[in-house]
Amino acid sequence: MKTGRTARAGECLVLSAVRESEIVKEGQGVRIFPRRIIVVLLGSSSRFAEGAQLIGQGWQLYDQWAATGRLVDPKKML
Repeated sequence: MKTGRTARAGECLVLSAVRESEIVKEGQGVRIFPRRIIVVLLGSSSRFAEGAQLIGQGWQLYDQWAATGRLVDPKKML
């Protein structure tokens, strides 16, 4: 966690949350999925509450995505 404040950005917060890596068996091998969520809040009047809420929402969306087979639209990949 890192907090900060500037006149232009206001109250800021950077959070990182980690879960244990997920190990999925595939044939005779395995795939390991490291799991981390990073949240950046700028100009927040309630940065700690908002950060905790976003971490929770992020894990919920991750779990839904993983349950559907981790489908990725190539157009949205970096």
